[in-house]
Amino acid sequence: MTFGEINTDYEAHYIPITFEKIIVNIAVIYREKNSLSTHKCPFCNKTHIHGSLPGHRVPHCSTNKKSLKIELENGVVLDSQNGYYVKNY
Repeated sequence: MTFGEINTDYEAHYIPITFEKIIVNIAVIYREKNSLSTHKCPFCNKTHIHGSLPGHRVPHCSTNKKSLKIELENGVVLDSQNGYYVKNY
């Protein structure tokens, strides 16, 4: 996958969040409760390390200012520039 390519293989969980009255869908990425390492990122297919608390994060793979997008079967498009929500299980 290259930057800007739409990934249609990812069966994502996503949540709508609101930024200044605009609703944006963001990907949900999971990790084990006592781990800082996430499961594979839906945007770059690598793991990332984030702080111990769950919540909205900027993917490390999006820090190069390029956007990765995922289009889901239901037509929802998730953009790496919107970040993702890290959820512990």
